[in-house]
Formats: sequence, C-alpha cells, structure tokens
Amino acid sequence: MKYKNTALWALSLLMAGISFSAYSCPISDDKKVPDLSSAQYDISVTTIPAVITVGELFKVDLEVCRKDGAPFNGEVTAAATMPAHKHGMNYQPEVIAVEESVHHMEGFAFHMLGSWQFAFQIRENGKTETILLDYDLKPGS
Repeated sequence: MKYKNTALWALSLLMAGISFSAYSCPISDDKKVPDLSSAQYDISVTTIPAVITVGELFKVDLEVCRKDGAPFNGEVTAAATMPAHKHGMNYQPEVIAVEESVHHMEGFAFHMLGSWQFAFQIRENGKTETILLDYDLKPGS
C-alpha cells in the first residue's frame, strides 16, 4: 500500500510538470505587421482589416507572450499618436475581449495620412512596459 501511494504521488508530480510545460505562446507567423519585443514580452499585432484606410475604424488584435514561457496574466491598453504633429486619434480604443493571450481592441481610426505610432502598455505584477510600433499611413493604403 505504501508503494502504491508513492507511485501515485510520483505520477501526480509528473503530470503537474507536463501541464506546466504544455503552455505555448500563441503568436503565429502569418501577421501583416512585424512582431515586437521588450525585455519581458514578445507581442504580435494584427490590424483588422489588414490594410488601414484614412478615416475608417479598424480593430487590433494584440497577442502577448512572456519570454519566460509563463502565460500572460496582465492587462493591456493602446493608443496611437502622430509624433510629428503632437496629437493622437479622435477616438479612445478599448479592449473588448481577451482570449488567452490575445487582446481584441476596437476604436482605432487614423484621420490623416502620415507617420503614426502605436503605444501598447502592458501591465503585469505591478510593472508597466510600453512597446512602440511605428506605422506609416500612405495614400492608397
């Protein structure tokens, strides 16, 4: 009986190890916008639609993965500005849904052509990192 309990305990430890190592980052390779990284995170940005049009609302899916392999368990916010003009968008985007490490955001609109900069703030465990992404909105894009 003592051997059986030890075997069950060892099996449960093995299974716990398997479940912890089973998590993998969901970032896929088919993104239109380049992947970004910081000291702690890898992120991937997808705009919906893929081509942003001046004055049209668009959505952003932001996939966040921790570099240490643990699941991301924090919050994100996003904004976009035109640094050369020193102004932002006329809208305030918001996170509308979260699925695992994917944050679905809507409320983006670039109201003029030119160089925009996304700012993604990633908050977890009392720390905040800001990751910037430059985006050039050209005529016909």
